Amino acid sequence: MIVNRAKLASIFAVSLPTIDAWRARGMPFAQEGGLGKEWAFETIDCCAWWAEDHLRRNERSTAPPGEESFDEADRRKMVAAADMAELELAKKAGLMVDIMNVAAHIADIHARVRNRLLSAGNHVRTRARALVDRESAEEIVGVVEAAVLEAMEDIRESAI
Repeated sequence: MIVNRAKLASIFAVSLPTIDAWRARGMPFAQEGGLGKEWAFETIDCCAWWAEDHLRRNERSTAPPGEESFDEADRRKMVAAADMAELELAKKAGLMVDIMNVAAHIADIHARVRNRLLSAGNHVRTRARALVDRESAEEIVGVVEAAVLEAMEDIRESAI
């Protein structure tokens, strides 16, 4: 019986890309597709080819202990290709970012926060002098600067 690609995929319970892969590996066809023409397949010929191909692939998959069979290597290659395609799609969709860009952004934020913290003493000094005498203001500034340096040391230690 002559069938098209979709019917052949249904008969074998596989996807259309699987039929294409089988055709690329040598599965016979009755009519080549293209430019408005569908591929046509003789089911008996395809079944015979599938059986022979299945036997060939099983023979190759009996690798000696410690060695990878052709089927195992082929499967790993397909999985790796699928993983790479998913990563590329995730990048294009904006779901992934380059780690070096993230690290540079974090370093920039860290530098700005560090500068703001180190300048806290000067901000406190100006305010404290308006509220208390000069000696008390400097004591307050010393306490604030010590707390800032201690906090920065904690941050540095936790980043290691």
